[in-house]
Amino acid sequence: MANTTTPSISTETMDYFSLLPQELIHSHILPKLFTKEAARTTILSKRWRSLWTSLPYLEFYQFHFHHTISFRNFVDHTIRDHARTATDILTFKLFLTHGIQVSDIDNWVRLVMSRNVREFHLRFLGRETYKWPSINNACMAHTITVLELYNCEVRFNSSINNIRLPHLQSLSLEKVWIDQRSIEMFITGCGSMNDLKIWNCYEMKYLVVANHQKLRRVCIGNCTWLEKVAIFQVPCLQSLTLCLTRSFVTLSNMGFVLDSGVYETLKELHLCNYSKEEKAFLELLSALTNLECLILNSVRHCSQNIEISSKNLKRLVLEHCYFHMVSITAPNLTSLKYENNHILFYPMETCNVKDYIFSNCCNYSIGPDEKSLKFEPVKQFLMNSNNDLWEGTKMIIDLKWVFFHPSFVID
Repeated sequence: MANTTTPSISTETMDYFSLLPQELIHSHILPKLFTKEAARTTILSKRWRSLWTSLPYLEFYQFHFHHTISFRNFVDHTIRDHARTATDILTFKLFLTHGIQVSDIDNWVRLVMSRNVREFHLRFLGRETYKWPSINNACMAHTITVLELYNCEVRFNSSINNIRLPHLQSLSLEKVWIDQRSIEMFITGCGSMNDLKIWNCYEMKYLVVANHQKLRRVCIGNCTWLEKVAIFQVPCLQSLTLCLTRSFVTLSNMGFVLDSGVYETLKELHLCNYSKEEKAFLELLSALTNLECLILNSVRHCSQNIEISSKNLKRLVLEHCYFHMVSITAPNLTSLKYENNHILFYPMETCNVKDYIFSNCCNYSIGPDEKSLKFEPVKQFLMNSNNDLWEGTKMIIDLKWVFFHPSFVID
């Protein structure tokens, strides 16, 4: 019978681990491990037993553990041990699923906030919403640069009149219940913010983003209670994502207001779930002449002709759109994605496209009949392109449901 005894680690091997420079351990070895894995390095040598507890990166994922009690004890001991050190927390991530007492989470949040945390990520993946503890505890951590909350309830108590998070650069609220007063205090109290995401949030009715000199990206979507969005005096805004809900399917009904000064700085626009022809939509497209990336997803029932014209446009994505007719004038366009649309195209003025993707073009035919116009970009590209244009060009066509007319010939 084979010997299955595990060989013991020699003293010489243990000495090698012990002699490793602390800077190497802290900067290159332990940061590459999950917190759970870093804790296992204690078996390497006596010197390693306490090194991992002073790591500035703490990440806890409940789905990495088989038992709730073992996960709870591990998180609790790790945070409390870290609190006894003099090390600040640079990144804290806590992903929960179920079975953790709210009082435990409250204590962990308070301890972490007291350690000058820089990045704080809390995702509560259970069915119930986690109610953020006394909000003034979070505001004590003025060092926060990134704050991400998922499936939480946030409410400022009446004794808090304002907050200041002067170093916050990124704020992400997803599936968060937050009242009007709290969201206003959040927005106004983060003067250095450059990235704002509010997705699937509830209860707030108005969102005003104003006087943010460093804000570059705004992402707002699927907030069913939201009735008005106003963005103005944000001179550095470059990217805007706006996903409308079924209740407010037009920009006018939603009360959407965009400062005209943004028209010159905005380089990326992603508009989703817009429906019905509307003057505001056409005016918005025509005004954004400096766009470099335009993504239209589920934009439907526009009876008027849609004109997309931008000398700076480099990437255009049309997904699940229903237009009467689209005219594209984009001489510097380099990437075009066309997926599952019902659009009649005018000939396009696009000279430099090197990346074409056409997919899910159901029941479209390429031939002499009227329906062929719906797929005219492909036909025109194949028939009129010369050898020089083909060089370096990437083209993907989903031919599963495309039928070619017998008279269609490519020379």
